[in-house]
Amino acid sequence: MGKYTITISDESGAVSVGMEGARQDKTTAFFVAKALMRLVPDVVISAARAASKHGNCPCPKCEAERSNAAQDPTTDSKPTLH
Repeated sequence: MGKYTITISDESGAVSVGMEGARQDKTTAFFVAKALMRLVPDVVISAARAASKHGNCPCPKCEAERSNAAQDPTTDSKPTLH
């Protein structure tokens, strides 16, 4: 039986994703966890874009971007990615 934990952390304005569990395992859980970790870069980018569009990111860069977009409605609002 394999058991894996994928952890998402937010520290100092950056997001990190890690996996814990036996690395030499040959279980289905290992292969599923490994496949999920390969998807992490694309998923994190999409999630960061969605969060910044909805005003969820509290970092100074995203707050400034939202403030500028609110003051100038003609500005094409693009999410701030870190």
